[in-house]
Amino acid sequence: MDARLKKLSFVFLLFLLLLVGRLAQIQLISTESFSKHRINLIEASVNQRISSYTLDHGRGTFLDRHGEELIKQNYSLVIFPNMNEQEWPLQKVAQFTGISEKSLLEILSDKKTPVSFPIDQSDAEEINDLNIPGLYAIQEKQHNNTFAQHVIGFTGQNQAELKNRYPDLLEKGVVKKTTKIGLSGLEKAFDPFLISNGEAKLNYHVDNFGRPLFGLDVKYVAPANPFYPLKVRTTIDKGMQKIVEQAIDDAQINHGGAVLLDVDSSDVLALVSRPTFDFSNPF
Repeated sequence: MDARLKKLSFVFLLFLLLLVGRLAQIQLISTESFSKHRINLIEASVNQRISSYTLDHGRGTFLDRHGEELIKQNYSLVIFPNMNEQEWPLQKVAQFTGISEKSLLEILSDKKTPVSFPIDQSDAEEINDLNIPGLYAIQEKQHNNTFAQHVIGFTGQNQAELKNRYPDLLEKGVVKKTTKIGLSGLEKAFDPFLISNGEAKLNYHVDNFGRPLFGLDVKYVAPANPFYPLKVRTTIDKGMQKIVEQAIDDAQINHGGAVLLDVDSSDVLALVSRPTFDFSNPF
């Protein structure tokens, strides 16, 4: 009986030592390179507790000859889903979004991640002045828009072309497989300068159900390089571009175009082509 008990105790002690050794390997020894897959356990642990909402994908933009943005700027109100669990100006926020209080509550009740609603630029500053955790008015660039469409071109996901153009950036993790690249127009011509150097996002802690915890800080994270994203100044005159586009449409020119040049410098002030294209199937 004693011999059996000793053997059982030895097996139990051996198992316990193996378990302690495994825990030591996970928590102390191989924290940054665990298993043959070289998993960074510290980073994975942080990622498990933190979620993020992307504010800006970090792609550069275009300016006209006077420094005005050619790419449309949209304003959105970002609302975190657990706002219903605290006191907040529901009626006022509903007015900003243009939907009823009931509909807004119903939308938030089914969500685990932040949701966004388009708002007017004039409302953005007022919303941020409320200084309420979980409510953020942000500015977003709409790269694929109909203004100066053929001049600016468009962006899209193309993993094969991304790997061909930027193998080093892809290997270093600066760009992801989902990063959009320029596929036509100025977006394509200046893509090496415009490609994202990192996203701007809000990082926030979540509980075990994935719900945001606002007892902890919501942090704004963006690339450290102050020169990014870059802005490319063109010779286009935004006001003249609008006038020429309107003239083409008023004349009902469906197949054709117009180019407006500066007679002294030969700079392209406006360039319009019709028909426009569908961004979901541009080619």
